[in-house]
Amino acid sequence: MGYQGEYSPDGRWWWDGYRWIPVALPSAAAYPQQEVAYAGFWIRFLAWFIDWLVLGVAGFVIGFVLGVTAALLGYRASLGVIGYGQAILVAWLYYSFLHSSRAQASLGMMATGLSVVGADGMRIGFGRATGRYFASVLSGLLCFVGYLMIAFTARHRGLHDMMARTYVVRARPQQLYGVR
Repeated sequence: MGYQGEYSPDGRWWWDGYRWIPVALPSAAAYPQQEVAYAGFWIRFLAWFIDWLVLGVAGFVIGFVLGVTAALLGYRASLGVIGYGQAILVAWLYYSFLHSSRAQASLGMMATGLSVVGADGMRIGFGRATGRYFASVLSGLLCFVGYLMIAFTARHRGLHDMMARTYVVRARPQQLYGVR
């Protein structure tokens, strides 16, 4: 019986005794594709409601501290500006950091098992998450039509999802791609 040959350590090459031959990798069709479950309107509404409970408590605490500090320093006329400014800042940082984090979800989305992914199915960066947040503000300013689109589009995308090229899916990222 002659020499049988061997694979390279990475499995991409075969040594036949004379030369290295590239091994044909299996096609993508050989792997079963998991159906992506896009998150619908009501589950996303529940996640949003949980997020705004969290943001409401955080905003109250931060607003109280800033308000007392401003009142003690005599800045009574600017309390409203400080309040709106801190609310926008906290909400922007909350959504942008969490949606671009490893979790790919805000606390409300984590509680409901949702994730934000890019068009390629991967995690979005902080810049895209920031754009998505401000596009969601625009969705609200347009009489909430941008949010209502979630109920009526094929992949349950709102205006802010379309503008940021993102999707909200009903699986954790690890479940979608088999990452452990």
